[in-house]
Amino acid sequence: MPTFQLKRRVLWHSIGVIIVALVWYLSLTSAPIRVGLPFFDKATHMLAYLIQTLWYLQLYRKHSKRLLIGVAFIAMGSVIEYIQSFHPMRYFDVADMLANGLGVAAAYVLSYTPVGRFLFWCEQHLNRHHPNA
Repeated sequence: MPTFQLKRRVLWHSIGVIIVALVWYLSLTSAPIRVGLPFFDKATHMLAYLIQTLWYLQLYRKHSKRLLIGVAFIAMGSVIEYIQSFHPMRYFDVADMLANGLGVAAAYVLSYTPVGRFLFWCEQHLNRHHPNA
């Protein structure tokens, strides 16, 4: 895998923290988003875990750290499901955990494609338009 050095790591980490915080909030809020489409909930779980995992896989290129990221997000999804079991408006769902895991796996696959260099592309774009930033 080619190495791409990100120079705005603080910015990318800050955005990553916001993404993860948003996943926690949306997973534990008393007013979850409900859409009457079949499997919409599972699709949003998969998408949320794909996005946050793919974001962090771009920040860390070393295999051991990337593995830890995947394990951490799978653990996070499991913890959130457990916490939901105590919430009167939420419930524990193994299918949600599976959707979270599929999102993490999909992120790994995408991280080895051009999609996995999105932050590098953003930095190139920023450097072109704001070279002194």
